[in-house]
Amino acid sequence: MDVKLNRAWVSLRLGWQFTNLLDGAVQDVNITHTDNLTNGDGIHLATHPWRQDRVVAAGANDDIDLSGLLYDAFGQNLPFAKIKGIFVRNNNVTPGDIITVGGHGTAALVNWVAAANDKVRIYPGGFMLFWNPAAAGYAVTPASADMLRVAEVGGVNPVKYTIAFLGVV
Repeated sequence: MDVKLNRAWVSLRLGWQFTNLLDGAVQDVNITHTDNLTNGDGIHLATHPWRQDRVVAAGANDDIDLSGLLYDAFGQNLPFAKIKGIFVRNNNVTPGDIITVGGHGTAALVNWVAAANDKVRIYPGGFMLFWNPAAAGYAVTPASADMLRVAEVGGVNPVKYTIAFLGVV
């Protein structure tokens, strides 16, 4: 490969301010987490990012082959060997436009969930983020554990979604 990952990061922040109406006491909560990866193959290392805006038709599946036909921004094929981060955001806003991630029938990427048929449900405007900076990451095995399925489950509208992976090729 003729490209190098300079730096990658994930930054997550969840917070709230909560007031007790009886005595006026205020609780401020700020939960933050930031992690950085640099180029390579090991703990806190990755070599390639991939991102795409996609559409899954009503009642259909969009199967993504992590060891096959993904290309980076420079046109190079990305046959991932392991995934360090998975991000999926449901870009629709209409209630009922729900997608699931996971559960490919024959070659599911399984080590980010407990079993091959497990799925994560993402509602309109929602997202999921799985992050595994360990050296092993989520292992990708060509032809047997390399497919990530995104399915539209409402059966009414196509769903626009954004998907991104950070991994090692």
